[in-house]
Amino acid sequence: YQSLIILPIILLIETFQAITHTGTFDVDDIFLNYLGVVIFVLIFRKFASRMRKIFYTDFKLKYKTKSMLFYISLILLIIFDIVIFIK
Repeated sequence: YQSLIILPIILLIETFQAITHTGTFDVDDIFLNYLGVVIFVLIFRKFASRMRKIFYTDFKLKYKTKSMLFYISLILLIIFDIVIFIK
């Protein structure tokens, strides 16, 4: 099921790189990206219950604190992306 979603996305990215000349269309990239996704899915399935426990823990933070952390991280991410885009 994941192959039907991931493989076209990988092909789209590789084609976009070839069209815009920002990278090279390489069969190795397609194979290695797909292999990375397969390995990640296998690892995630094996440790899914432990990972869900970690990622869905509430940490008993107040709503204001959660919102503040979310918006600070969002702003930092946007600034980081702008800095990378400018360089």
